Amino acid sequence: MTIRLQKTNLASSWEMTTSNDTWILTKNARIETSGMPGVYEANGIENSNIRILGDVKASGGGTYAVSFHDDSSSVYVGKASHIDGRAAFAGVAMNGGGTEVVNHGLVQGGTIGVYGTAWGSVENHGTITGDTGVYFGDGGFEVVNHGLIRGGDYNAIGGELAGSSIINEKGGVLRSLHEITIELTGAGAGTIENHGLIKAPSGAIIDGIGDIEIINTGRISGNVYMSDGNDTFDNRKGSMSGTVFGGDDGDTYYIGKSPVKIVEAVSEGYDYALSTVSYKLTANLESLQLLGKKDIDATGEQNANRLIGNSGDNVIRGLGGSDYIAGGAGRDALIGGSEGDTFHFAEKGGRDTIIDFEDHIDKIRIDGVISQSGFDDLEISDVKGGALIEYQGGEIFVKGMHAADFSWMDDFTI
Repeated sequence: MTIRLQKTNLASSWEMTTSNDTWILTKNARIETSGMPGVYEANGIENSNIRILGDVKASGGGTYAVSFHDDSSSVYVGKASHIDGRAAFAGVAMNGGGTEVVNHGLVQGGTIGVYGTAWGSVENHGTITGDTGVYFGDGGFEVVNHGLIRGGDYNAIGGELAGSSIINEKGGVLRSLHEITIELTGAGAGTIENHGLIKAPSGAIIDGIGDIEIINTGRISGNVYMSDGNDTFDNRKGSMSGTVFGGDDGDTYYIGKSPVKIVEAVSEGYDYALSTVSYKLTANLESLQLLGKKDIDATGEQNANRLIGNSGDNVIRGLGGSDYIAGGAGRDALIGGSEGDTFHFAEKGGRDTIIDFEDHIDKIRIDGVISQSGFDDLEISDVKGGALIEYQGGEIFVKGMHAADFSWMDDFTI
């Protein structure tokens, strides 16, 4: 490997002409071109390590300030460096798979700040701007942001969903001035982790027709649009001002102390909410499970729901529809609602209370009780205010019922 230095100013392209070498534009050196790239890796050259410690400026609608073409090449931009492609198409263009940009300075593009035609990675500690900040024309890319990536007329980050990974670290800012901040298209699966700030006038994130996982421990300002696919939105440790819109197929929402408005339309799949705080399902969410050990509550909506408690003492309300309700461990109060509900009890389930059991309409399911003989082995007795069912490791107080009211066929199920 040879280290090649450019120490003086240039008014023409600085071209990488040999493979496997390190190319350094030194501090205080400047390259300024018109109608051609400022820094350019020739076709067929590979494994170039390009380090920009000075400044590069290029103009011309179809050109780039820095352009490299082949697999496994990389560009490093120093903290005091400025890649100025505002009068060009892009600040940095990555035209081969497996390419890498690490930016500590300022990268600006007229249309795109950093442009990748294939899979590659961008690690930003400085500032990247353009009408679109970072864009990849293929999936499998990775963006890790510690600084600012800003889109003007379009996105901060855009590209194909398949295999993509976007991580906005603590202190990082992803922002669009006029459009969706992160926009991913197409099928496949991808991930977004936000530990900093994602901000947009209206839409913070929109995904394609594949499966996306969004983990937010920072702040999201703007709406999130999850399209088709089995998507996941985890906001347990983050905050959000905006609405999360689900799409077709089954979506999963993790809920924390910061409230999130969720909108799911009718017939858009079976959707799940898992919550560490008391939570009421919004319309067209079908399943709610409480997480952790705290004494929190779960409430369904007007359709049939699946409601599951945690290891604390829970109040679980089914409301309308034929609900499936399982309290879990702890001392739980279970309220089915207006239609036929199923109350499920596991072995060693503690002592639970069914408040509104309707004889011959609601059903009780106890693990291990699968036949008439199993029912006959249960200890059912009258106590003050109702009936007490004792089973292996647990008790069920059924308010308003008498021991003689229960029968295997009418009140139990497997």
